[in-house]
Order: sequence, then structure tokens, then C-alpha cells
Amino acid sequence: MELRHLRYFLAVAEELHFGRAARRLNLSQPPLSQQIRDLEEELDAPLFARSRRKVELTPAGQALLPEARDILARAGAAADLVRRVAEGRAGRLALGFMGPAMEGLLPRAVARFRQERPDVALDLREMGSPAQVEALEQGRIGMGAIRVFGVVPAGLETFPLADEPYVLAAPAGHPLAGLARVPLRRLAGERLVFFPRRDGPALHDAILGCLARAGGPPEVVLEATAKRTILALVAAGAGLGLVPASTADTPGVRLVPLGPGLPRVDIRLAWRAGDANPLVRAFADCVRRLA
Repeated sequence: MELRHLRYFLAVAEELHFGRAARRLNLSQPPLSQQIRDLEEELDAPLFARSRRKVELTPAGQALLPEARDILARAGAAADLVRRVAEGRAGRLALGFMGPAMEGLLPRAVARFRQERPDVALDLREMGSPAQVEALEQGRIGMGAIRVFGVVPAGLETFPLADEPYVLAAPAGHPLAGLARVPLRRLAGERLVFFPRRDGPALHDAILGCLARAGGPPEVVLEATAKRTILALVAAGAGLGLVPASTADTPGVRLVPLGPGLPRVDIRLAWRAGDANPLVRAFADCVRRLA
């Protein structure tokens, strides 16, 4: 039983007249009558009681009528969904992100994308950069907002979300808070609130290595991933922090430029090179328009 058989049956069932049904379907009457006979033979049941004066549905035809309508409606909805997904107007996109990526361009892009494509389910997942790269490679997420250090992972395309220096976040009463610029050597032995190594091993080691070579390593006393958490701990006097230069003023915290030598904050939107998912292309285009 094919969908066309059900369309022919539905036309005759609603018109109760083979001639009118044929005109509605842009067919001649004999082929339509043959298609209905083929359907009745396949179902092994008469669907219409025919006479010279009228056509009526049999009990079997009455049973098939609501089922045929439902099947055709669901087939039409499925076809429409497939077209909308292929055009990037529907579907689901899994987007990984690390906390610092949600400070600037990315949240604006998420809001704009949801506004422009309300039928797309955007699945946001907070993950460290290494976990995102692995998830991208395995196809568990379609895009990620990752911290890049030196080299973009093989097989990924990227677009910059943030590129800026780190500054020192110090409690307002700390001796370093009053300086115009803090040389890296002045951080030797200081208490530091720092991001966990699992969130970016290469960057983690590079920053601590730079500080160690500049004058001696600081003492990492607490670990925190989110910038807001780092700032709150700094304000509470737990230690110093390193945050992007674009960080807004925070009560109880002074942001002081640092001397040269540290890697920059380099966060990028990333996706598999050549990914054919139209939602990936659409979200990347949205980010580019807002950049």
C-alpha cells in the first residue's frame, strides 16, 4: 500500500463520486477506478459500495478513512520537517562552551540565533576545552567554544570569539593593587586563584611556566573555572586572579595591567572542517555577522 493509494482513496471517500475525485486529482476516471480496485485487492476488502446512482463507503472503508487521513498528515509533516532541517530552519544543534566564552560575543550570538530560528533546539553544554575537542571529533557536539593555545586542533575550523591579554585581579587593599602595571616577577610566591589544569593543560602549564621563569611560581591556593567565581574569591581576599582585560569593574577588586610575557586569552568558536550540517553553517554565519 503506497501513499498515492491512500490519497486516491481519500479523494473518492470525501467526494463519494469517482468523476469529481478524478478531476480533483487531475486524473481521468478509469485509472483512478483501477487504483482503487488495486487497493481493495491488496487489503482483501471492498472499500466502496458502487451503484449507478451513488458511491458509499463500506464498513471497511469507514475504518480506513481516519487512518488514511492520519497517515497522510504524518507523512506530510515528516516531509516538511525534513525540508526545514535540510534548510537549517529546524533540528537540534549541540554547542559546547567553557565558562569564559559566555562573557562577550557568544551569548549575543545564542540569543540572536534563537530569535532568528525559533524551531531549532540549541543544546548548550558547559565543558572544558579538551572535552569539547574530543566531543567534536566524536560527533557528540556540533560546535564548541574552546580556548586555543598556539595551535588549532587538527580537523577543526575556527572563528575568534575573544583575543585579549590577561590582567591581574587583586583585592582593593593588596599592595599590588596600587601599581600602574605589575611585572610578572612580582607574582612570585603570591597566593593565586587559578583555573583547573583539566580545563586547558597547555595554557595552564604555559602561564605557570611564564610566572616561574619571571621570578618564581605563585602558590595556587584555589581553583575556579568561572571568571565570576575567581573575582568573588579575589574580593574575599582569598588571593590574586588572572582575568581577561575586558572584565568589568567588580566591587572590592582592582584590575591592573600585567607586564609582557603571558599568553593571550584566545577563545574561538570551533566546528569540524567541512561539516555539512546546515545548522553549523548558520550559527557560524550568525557569529560572523555580530563580530
